[in-house]
Amino acid sequence: MNHDIRVPPEFDQQPCGGQAGPAAGRWRAVLSLGSACAVAYHLHRLGLADRTGPVDWFGTHDPDHVAHLLRSDFDGFMDRRTLLILGEHNGYWKVGDAANSIFTLHDFPQVGRKPKPLWKPPFRERVRRALDRVVEPAWRWLPWLRFPSVDGKRIPLPGYPEFRRRMDRRVERFLATARDPGPVLFIRRARQGRGEARLIHDAVQELRRGRPTGLLVIGLGEEYADDWGLPGIRNAAMPPEDPTRSESWRGSDEAWDRLFRGCRRDVSP
Repeated sequence: MNHDIRVPPEFDQQPCGGQAGPAAGRWRAVLSLGSACAVAYHLHRLGLADRTGPVDWFGTHDPDHVAHLLRSDFDGFMDRRTLLILGEHNGYWKVGDAANSIFTLHDFPQVGRKPKPLWKPPFRERVRRALDRVVEPAWRWLPWLRFPSVDGKRIPLPGYPEFRRRMDRRVERFLATARDPGPVLFIRRARQGRGEARLIHDAVQELRRGRPTGLLVIGLGEEYADDWGLPGIRNAAMPPEDPTRSESWRGSDEAWDRLFRGCRRDVSP
């Protein structure tokens, strides 16, 4: 396949060493493609993203399915017909989308429990969610909002209609931003090295249709430490997570700061 994505000149010419990080450049938007929650967390922390994307805070470990979602405009993403309750996680249901190999740990609190939210959304987003709950009709407890689980039970997820509307908004916003004519940088926390990078790169290329684009692939291990030399792609290694820390999934702020040093978001037309 053709891997020649047009990128802003500084993305191909700026070396990854020195003061600039591998994400350096001026971008109209910086978009997360998963697969770890840390990507979304640090983009928000550093002011590089102010809205949540469709795969943020989800488990998206299979790059084939992520590529399929990008190519299909997220067709069938978290559709109620393919949802399966996989278990429990810190007061939430672990809910998976079997068709797209995706799961969420943070969207469906168990009835009667109020777990601490993982991330406090912007005020306007919280207002929208509150309004969604106010207008939620009484039929939210009807059988069609009971979902199968791995142990054969059917468990109510009364928040699914609100969740569905939230996902639709995120997908619409993501696709509009991803097709912006200005330069856009995509970030993917990878697990399968160069093969995954090429796969995601091809899907992004189809989505962008020749517009100036960059893809930054980050991962754990020495495989990601040396420049792969793939056109339109940068790669970087992150230090391993510290299992003794309760918030180890976030990684090191210092390492993520270096990664995004010199990365700027330019929202002007």
